[in-house]
Amino acid sequence: MTLATIGIIQGDKVAMQKAEATLRSTMNTKKNDRLVRRVLIEIAQSQNHNVDDVARAGIMLNPSAAGEWANLSRGDNTLAQVALSLAQNDHTIDADELADCYGKSGLLGDAQSGILLAPWRQGWEKLEGLATSIHMSKLPDLG
Repeated sequence: MTLATIGIIQGDKVAMQKAEATLRSTMNTKKNDRLVRRVLIEIAQSQNHNVDDVARAGIMLNPSAAGEWANLSRGDNTLAQVALSLAQNDHTIDADELADCYGKSGLLGDAQSGILLAPWRQGWEKLEGLATSIHMSKLPDLG
């Protein structure tokens, strides 16, 4: 993990490649996976690689990983619903990751559920955006 962090900070591609290979083989515990996933995403971004490849690789290794489906969803409500469904059935998932899955679903009620689960997260902006879009769609056209 340290090698990856130093590689990202210094822009050392060789260090990042070695760290990436090591980190991909160490994703073995739920708590560790989340941190490793974040570092792998940072490595991919700093090397201008497709960040979705990190999520796809995680899905191939663990198809029931809600966090990987949520990372891959990025505006796709179908994938976000898959992530939410997996998260709701995973009794080992923590509140942050479950709230993240609720927030990415694109539904107002799910955004509210995410805020109730983890009010310290950024779900408030998502809720405001959804509420505004619903409110604006119900306004009569005066022009």
